[in-house]
Amino acid sequence: MTSVSVLCPNGRRLCVSVVPNKTIMQILEEACQKQGFSPDEFDIQHGRKVLDTSIPFRFANLPNKAQLELIPSTRPKKDSNVTIALQLPDGERLQGDFNCGLTLYDLLNYWETNKIELKGRLLSRLDESDRMLHPVCTVMRQEVIGEKALQASTLKSLGLIKGASVIRLMHRHVEASAMEKINISVDEFLNRQAKLKEIAERKQTEAVLQSEPMDVGASAEKPQAHFQMTLDQTATVSQKLPNVAEISVASSQEMAPHTSTNIPESSAAFGQSVPLFTEFKFPEQTRGEDVYINELSASYRSSHIDTSPCEREVVVFSREEVPVGAAQAAGVRLEDEFFKVTIGDVRKMMNDLKRQRQDLENQPLLTETMRQIKTTGRLMQYERAIVRISFPDSTIVQACFKPGETVGTLRSFVKEHLADENLQFYLYTAPPKVVLANDTDSLLDAGLIPAAIVYLSCERQPDRFLSEASIESRRSLLEAEDVASKWLSGCGLKSTGDDSSQISATQSSSQDQLTVQPTRRAAARPGSGGTVPKWFKTGK
Repeated sequence: MTSVSVLCPNGRRLCVSVVPNKTIMQILEEACQKQGFSPDEFDIQHGRKVLDTSIPFRFANLPNKAQLELIPSTRPKKDSNVTIALQLPDGERLQGDFNCGLTLYDLLNYWETNKIELKGRLLSRLDESDRMLHPVCTVMRQEVIGEKALQASTLKSLGLIKGASVIRLMHRHVEASAMEKINISVDEFLNRQAKLKEIAERKQTEAVLQSEPMDVGASAEKPQAHFQMTLDQTATVSQKLPNVAEISVASSQEMAPHTSTNIPESSAAFGQSVPLFTEFKFPEQTRGEDVYINELSASYRSSHIDTSPCEREVVVFSREEVPVGAAQAAGVRLEDEFFKVTIGDVRKMMNDLKRQRQDLENQPLLTETMRQIKTTGRLMQYERAIVRISFPDSTIVQACFKPGETVGTLRSFVKEHLADENLQFYLYTAPPKVVLANDTDSLLDAGLIPAAIVYLSCERQPDRFLSEASIESRRSLLEAEDVASKWLSGCGLKSTGDDSSQISATQSSSQDQLTVQPTRRAAARPGSGGTVPKWFKTGK
């Protein structure tokens, strides 16, 4: 049998059995009666959708084991009138307005009483062969068979609580055994409804008793009587145990507090006082101050992070300079066997993929704000930011900055090294191209932590960009790498308790950001006139 779970306002979850023809109103009433609530004060919803109580379960588009919830009704519910059209077997329709609390038997009896020509035709009757014909009412593919079932079925239980509806009436011969089963099921339904009604009344009575004020005088005498009974039991036990020293009941009574007025005296004897909440005051030292501190907020960073200039450790080098290792590797020719994938390589790749999948499955779900806070906290560990300014003439200037310094400080540093300080230029990062237009942004907010390459662009191309002093101090790429690795390694990190794997991942990504790609002319292999490997395919 299908069932649904209903979450009640008191936090309890009920399991309600349903059949396809059971209406949502019946589910609501059963859940409310089990917990002593009034069905007129609540609605039932699935997810964020409030369900229509007039439709059966089969048309509610609810899955098995659906999670429903009782919510306070926004509109007061009252028994309203419903327009009923009773369709007779000969095609005639009888229409009228009825209260939704009436039963189907009341409707048929009403028409028989008010229309003389229908007397004896709507309820149970005998056919020509003296067989009993039982009335059968069909409401939205739900059949109610027999007078006993008609007396137990109200319009409200069938979901007819508003609007208009058509009820089809017919007479059918039903076997005695089948009719007995129908009557038994109706009796079980009525007994279940009586039990639910009794439970609802009992719970409502308990709620009323709990809401009544307690008798303070009677409750004050109970602890004293309980304490006296405990002393009598202690005296009785001491008489039965000769090896145990007898306890003096009188001395115990002297030690026990008889009234609630002794509590402040006992507290005062130990130098304690009972503070009153009405005497609570906030400390005067924090008057007018914001005691809430968010270490990752922009206001906290601007006021607590060191923004004073640091030693720049400037290194000027050329982008076309080829590293020593790359120059040596350019003359080495690798055989085709080197590029073939072996079984060991495949196993290593599979292990790496499995480890990456496990890491992704085990990590907790984070919101965008939580991810941003986590990333910001990890980047704030770096004491220095390595920034390389790339000029259009293939010259790169590397310098160290503190994460709290602003983009305006970076712009001023670039002006100091220009040959023409009046040159109009702008700085941007790529890819994608993001112009650093706000001088008040910190390097952390601009995404330049822990390392980044910033490009310089201008409308007018001068003969040379850097000043003579900067050009004369040109050094090698290897020295620039040494300075960068010093601050991007563990010695340039603040001592925190973060995960070392995340720090190492950040270090590797920062080293990749500072990788300088040599030009094609510098990376060209001197022995390019040799044979072409099998795996290499030239473009058209």
